[in-house]
Amino acid sequence: MNAMYSEDQIKVPPELGTIMKQYTKAVMRDKPTDLYKYSANFFAILSGYPAPFDGDGQLTESGVGDVKNASGALTGTNSRGERQQNDDGLDPVDSLFRRYDSTGTGFMESSDLPLLLDELKAALSLDANDIDAAESIQALLPSADGKIDLLELRRLLFEEPEE
Repeated sequence: MNAMYSEDQIKVPPELGTIMKQYTKAVMRDKPTDLYKYSANFFAILSGYPAPFDGDGQLTESGVGDVKNASGALTGTNSRGERQQNDDGLDPVDSLFRRYDSTGTGFMESSDLPLLLDELKAALSLDANDIDAAESIQALLPSADGKIDLLELRRLLFEEPEE
């Protein structure tokens, strides 16, 4: 066996398979005409950054600076089923999470969780029983200094449990 490709040298994150499956489903569902731009937008949004390309395929100024400075691991997707976009071209769930991340650190105040859940229910047209109560979610998520990690909250709410 070739040591150049040994398991010790290539660190593959455990969530990569799930991410690639979600990406493949999104490409098959949306059938983009420019796969490069679609992929750039998909992975930027997945990482919590603004899409570098607008609906017309033009590079946006805000997307350029943010994407160039982006670093870190990819996270789970933030919506389930078909993606609906708001006027800004963002997924409504993504825009809600961005609004509650007032400090830009990826954390929100735990006291704001009930408000976020109510807005998610309204944005996704869910019944009251579709999202667990705030108390249940707070018990499942580790909290540092009364703050909730928004990436962990997304995973908890929107990713399918692994079998």
